[in-house]
Amino acid sequence: MSDDNQEAQLEEVTVLSSIYGADWVTVSEDFCTYSLCVTDGSEPPRLSLDLQVTYLDSYPSDGPPLYDLGADWLTEEVQCTISTELQALYDETPGEVVLFRWIEWLREFLTDQSSTLAALCTGSDAVAADPSNQSEASEQCAAGVVSDGDARASVSISPLAALSIGDSTTQRRSEASAPTATMGGGHKRVAHVLGKAAASRLQLEKCPTILHGETLTDRKSTFQPHCAAVQTLDQVKLVQADLMTNRKIASATHNIMAYRIFDEGRNAWLQDCDDDGETAAGSRVLHLMQILEVKDVIVVVTRWYGGIHLGADRFKHINSCARAVLVQFGAVVVKEPAKSGKSKKSSRNK
Repeated sequence: MSDDNQEAQLEEVTVLSSIYGADWVTVSEDFCTYSLCVTDGSEPPRLSLDLQVTYLDSYPSDGPPLYDLGADWLTEEVQCTISTELQALYDETPGEVVLFRWIEWLREFLTDQSSTLAALCTGSDAVAADPSNQSEASEQCAAGVVSDGDARASVSISPLAALSIGDSTTQRRSEASAPTATMGGGHKRVAHVLGKAAASRLQLEKCPTILHGETLTDRKSTFQPHCAAVQTLDQVKLVQADLMTNRKIASATHNIMAYRIFDEGRNAWLQDCDDDGETAAGSRVLHLMQILEVKDVIVVVTRWYGGIHLGADRFKHINSCARAVLVQFGAVVVKEPAKSGKSKKSSRNK
């Protein structure tokens, strides 16, 4: 990261913290991830939106940050409208920090749309419609095997699908320039991470190729590893973001992650892990990678819990999957067992 970008990011975080106070939450200092709940200003809010931002080394000089949008009511149309506008706001002043303008535009957008939502949700001031009115697809998060060509999340149905979003601000944005985005319902993590794919399409197109390993099933719990070559922390973030655009992976119980990168310029290792709720699982995978002496690789092991506790066996399966995908990826050289040099002794006559 350039010194100018680092200084700009630190200054922006300081300013936003002072403006929004406790509402500006630090999610991860290591990954420079922050979140803010944006509302329409009503009490109680009729519309709210969780904005989660992850700084890239390239921000603000060469592009906007990665971001997630989380809300039960988000549809494909609304998602694309927001993504197009936020990208356009950055393009108006490229190379400059943009988060404050993003937040204030989102606040205005929610305020403009809240009255329409109230009219659609007859008899209710709640943000989301009754779950019984949602499509069956938006109530389910399928858990199962992910293949390299697996489909992305499906479009959910919500009251905001009928919103007229062509206000004077968004009408000036060309629909042809809007990035393609799909939104799956039924799980909060799906809504959050899919915003990243839509908002940062250009970055995701540069995402390293991800290998999806073979699955392992034990007592209804299914494990599947994923692996990719990475050389920067930005690529680590992009791999995670790309994986989360898959509905099955995003709805999994755990996505355990570990990566190891050797920075030749500084002659130092960059390595970290994430348990994602499976205590100590990430550190075990990282330890395995250290033992195998792999470098410039990220491994994510997805687990879909089947309702039966596996005890310590779950860690054995996680590490087994991680090792298998590293071997399949070519990051680990499998050595043939050495042949014994001992000759058979002939029996002695007594």
